[in-house]
Amino acid sequence: MGVREYLPTLVPRRNNHNITERDLQCGDTILIVDPTLPRNTWPRGIVVRTYPGPDGRTRNIEARTSHGTFKRPCSKAILLVPGDNPHVSQGASETADTGHRVLRARTSLHSGGLSDGLPTTTTPLHIESQSD
Repeated sequence: MGVREYLPTLVPRRNNHNITERDLQCGDTILIVDPTLPRNTWPRGIVVRTYPGPDGRTRNIEARTSHGTFKRPCSKAILLVPGDNPHVSQGASETADTGHRVLRARTSLHSGGLSDGLPTTTTPLHIESQSD
């Protein structure tokens, strides 16, 4: 066996068809690829809608940027920050080890004398679970 036959057996080849990547989802922060612009000026956006292909994988996305909404293929979008799962509601509850449920209050606008419009946070409510 010669060197040309032996060396390729040492390095396993990647099979791109078996690699599963995370599909883009609503709420993901992305970078929209634009080959006409320098990379440091590519627009950032948030995925607002996904369009699956016949195989169920996300093939196209609709992204909101500061300049409007764009529809692009997933190959022209780079995931920067994964967003929250859109199927989980904003006020979802969690069960802690203590058996209590922790309800997260939604962010509300400050309604006091200030009109700065900045959101304020409230403390979570603790509610005891009822055992049935």
